[in-house]
Amino acid sequence: MRSFRPYSRVTRRGLAAGSGGNIGHMNGHRYHNYLFVLEVLESNVFTDVEREILADAAEGLLLARLPNGDDLDEIGIQVSAVLDELVSTDRLRYATAVELRARIAECGPAGAPLQPA
Repeated sequence: MRSFRPYSRVTRRGLAAGSGGNIGHMNGHRYHNYLFVLEVLESNVFTDVEREILADAAEGLLLARLPNGDDLDEIGIQVSAVLDELVSTDRLRYATAVELRARIAECGPAGAPLQPA
């Protein structure tokens, strides 16, 4: 098993590059992305409420076994709302929000993309 290498916290400049490969049930790739998201959420860019919503989304996707369902749709809506607010208030660049959204999506099973709200 790979050891978790801490990443620098999110800044307005962006996140570290990701890797692909979230197939089937929870695996190392999905868990690694979950840990990455938690590390990013330690940044002072996020409010406590935003941090909780995004952490819960990553955890919900991590624990999901199927790539579809109403729960995953709700997660996608919540993630979109939080990231859109961060971008619209200039606390996060659009490209960084896209990267963070992709990392949160990578916590889930293959075929479970987060749909835009």
